[in-house]
Amino acid sequence: MRITLLILISLIFLSNCSSKKDTEDLSQTRNLNVYVTQNIISKDIWNSTVQKFEEDHQCKIKIKSFKNANTLLEQVIKEKENPQADVLVGIDNILFAQIFQDTLFFEYKPTNYTLIDKSKYIDKDFFITPIAYSDIAIIYDKNLVNNPPETFGELQDGIWKKKLIILDPRTSSLGNATLIWSVAAFGEYGYGHFWRSIKENIFKIVPNWDEAYNMFLAKEAPLVIGFSSTPIYHIKMDSTDIYKANIPKEGGFTLIEAAGILKTTSNPELSKIFIDFLISDDFQKNIPYTKWVFPVNTNIKLPSEYYSVQKPVKYFTNTISLKTINKNNKKWIKKWEKLILK
Repeated sequence: MRITLLILISLIFLSNCSSKKDTEDLSQTRNLNVYVTQNIISKDIWNSTVQKFEEDHQCKIKIKSFKNANTLLEQVIKEKENPQADVLVGIDNILFAQIFQDTLFFEYKPTNYTLIDKSKYIDKDFFITPIAYSDIAIIYDKNLVNNPPETFGELQDGIWKKKLIILDPRTSSLGNATLIWSVAAFGEYGYGHFWRSIKENIFKIVPNWDEAYNMFLAKEAPLVIGFSSTPIYHIKMDSTDIYKANIPKEGGFTLIEAAGILKTTSNPELSKIFIDFLISDDFQKNIPYTKWVFPVNTNIKLPSEYYSVQKPVKYFTNTISLKTINKNNKKWIKKWEKLILK
């Protein structure tokens, strides 16, 4: 009888979003603080899925949004002595590679991890769990570009002088991923030549994706480094197909957004349930038409537009290990600065 009573009490605590700490005030365990990058949990996703999660688990999800993964991580570091967040959503494979030896996250392999496309796993220990992804591509305006560059070699051609917008690898994960992509494609002794060759073709180096893409849409330059799935937004929302994406024939690179549970969380059990939720069918089915990228859940039937998105002939994503990126990324960025900014 006593054992049955203890089990019942434990279930009551879990259903009210409590942590393992029996002594915590119940009113403090009803909230789960989630830090997210912009748009990964949009208003539409909130209304259709997150509210239901709150109802099912009798808790309150408190979202704090950041413009990109870098600023999100900076905030967590600032709060190190007084941690506020339980779960981070939007940390990507490139940013994780820079911090993976740190003690930010604890391991959690989701109960429904088999739903995830295995090729999108970031680390075998599941310190972070993949949520969504897209391949890096050269986006162009077909009204301004008749013969877009189809290879890294063509991108170096002088006909593209001052026509390419890129993301700054010092401030943008997409920019950093582009740099690491070049290292993977050309090797540590060859990527410098690539950047020297396209230096004159760069119209502007921009700190974040929103600014870069708005500049592109304003037709300040006809090429921008972005995502292969981005043109789908315009097909669906603007009824236009003037924007296209090319992945260089040499090979592609995938940026994978993920979620992780902070070691300092006061709600470990609810945090785990939330990670499971993020890769569930209910959440993942919203990603293609709200994030405009691919869901990692292999159960999700993709909208027809996604089947026309170009796939790389091969991938460079995993040819450089997390450990190698962690060790060398600062050196690669310094060399990039010397080549491009001086």
